[in-house]
Amino acid sequence: MAYQEIKLTRRDVARGEIHTAIDLLILGGDPVSCHVLASAASDVLRGVANATGKRTFDSAMEEYIGTEHLTDYRKHVSCNYNFFKHAKDDPFRELGNFR
Repeated sequence: MAYQEIKLTRRDVARGEIHTAIDLLILGGDPVSCHVLASAASDVLRGVANATGKRTFDSAMEEYIGTEHLTDYRKHVSCNYNFFKHAKDDPFRELGNFR
């Protein structure tokens, strides 16, 4: 099977990830895959927003939370996504609270 080369912008990539995550969710697909796709899209869009000087929901939340609790907030928001992506430090760890 031959594949055609296509040009993609970061926004194209994020859009595809979001649409696929929504399709999976609606069709009862794997919730971990939905989460990973949506989180990856969020990372891409955050990078685009930061590069263009646009304010994101994440930056608004971080301003609201303030510096005192910022580290805990970031850990909480990213813990599941990081668990799904990485196994280098603790390959046998289990995640018991994913919803």
